[in-house]
Amino acid sequence: MRLPADRTSPKALSHRTGKFVRNMNATLRSPGQHRRLAPLNATLLAASLLASWTPLEAQENRALFLDGDGDYMTVPSAAGLQHRSTITIEAWINPVATANQFGSFVNKGDGQTALSQRTYELRWFPDGGVGIWFFLDHIEGTPAAADLGAPVPAGTWTHIAATLDTGAGLATVYTNGVSAGSRTTLNGTPLAGRLLRQTTLPVVLGWTPGHASTYASGQMDEVRIWSVARTAAEIQRDMSCRLLGGEPGLEAYWNFDLGAPVDLTGNGHNGTLAGDAVIAVVPGPDVIHAGCGDCIPRGARATAVVVNGFVVGIDLLDGGCGYETAPTVRIVGGGGEGATATAVIDNGRVVEVVATGAGSGYSESPNVFVESPPYMPSLEIAVSRVLVTLRVRVNHNYVLESSFDCQTWMQVGYHFTADAESLTMEFEVADTGRYFRIQEVP
Repeated sequence: MRLPADRTSPKALSHRTGKFVRNMNATLRSPGQHRRLAPLNATLLAASLLASWTPLEAQENRALFLDGDGDYMTVPSAAGLQHRSTITIEAWINPVATANQFGSFVNKGDGQTALSQRTYELRWFPDGGVGIWFFLDHIEGTPAAADLGAPVPAGTWTHIAATLDTGAGLATVYTNGVSAGSRTTLNGTPLAGRLLRQTTLPVVLGWTPGHASTYASGQMDEVRIWSVARTAAEIQRDMSCRLLGGEPGLEAYWNFDLGAPVDLTGNGHNGTLAGDAVIAVVPGPDVIHAGCGDCIPRGARATAVVVNGFVVGIDLLDGGCGYETAPTVRIVGGGGEGATATAVIDNGRVVEVVATGAGSGYSESPNVFVESPPYMPSLEIAVSRVLVTLRVRVNHNYVLESSFDCQTWMQVGYHFTADAESLTMEFEVADTGRYFRIQEVP
């Protein structure tokens, strides 16, 4: 976003006024983006900002660039960056594969052993996956880390979120807002009641200190640390939007758009760049924030939790989008019967599915079917191969042509002399298009 020297963007204002942002409650909107304004003479302040605000569509998105060779960013340790019972770590990453090296995109710890000074780590591996570890207070004879993994390709922006709720006994990893895996036990030992290990070591983006083979290569953006375990619906709602910094439970937030590693919460968790790490404009379209506020209606997805034959809870995997009223919920299969549930919606999304009847006799998790939001039914037909039958004259010469749009035609194969009146050929539509014509040639 380009602003005259004597004007201030809402984001810069939120950074400079610190805790003031935490009390903002009015909302200033631009397509796909959100900014809240303070109750301090909100009308006058809104008018002032509107007069000086370049539309957010013109804003350039910046990210942290890492080349995998000694680049990283450090943030001093603080209690808010390692909440003991609930925590969420979020980031957009665009990894670049580097031979014989994995990328430690987020780390708090020494990277030594499961029992050393380690709190959490998010690594990307060249085979196309991420690993997340939450390290827990050590209890003799029990595992010391909750590990999760999910596929994440190289060369593509992917949103990663990892949550830990020790009260609920659940650790979950999400990719692009959808649950990619979770765990409730550690080698058979319940996760419930365990606490996140505390260290005095810094949070490091792009490296595990002391390990040269862990320098991350690629880009990072919209890095957030929360003192709460966020739900799937909350992650989906906010992952493509720039935050204000004062959201409940948000402890640290770096989106790099100010060109510096500044914590936009006002909590002072500002970073320091090292090596050749730079904050720069991301070239091309802003794919990270493009989906902010967008909604293509889709149904919510959920799964049932079964204990001793009863449905005791429903886990929401995807809150869907486009709901106007609470959808119906059906629970089918699993060997039992009688379980019921209802859905709760907020701002067009399902935010919770509540088990209202446990049923009985379930030997496995039943299917949970959540009614789709309202939208017009549509139909798509994908044809991968096509058979073309020609009726031609024997001993005459022909050429077959194809087109994707009936406007531009291209020759398929060579001229041929017909040796039968009916000829059948098969083609890949991706190569030829679906339109064909036959031309007689001399």
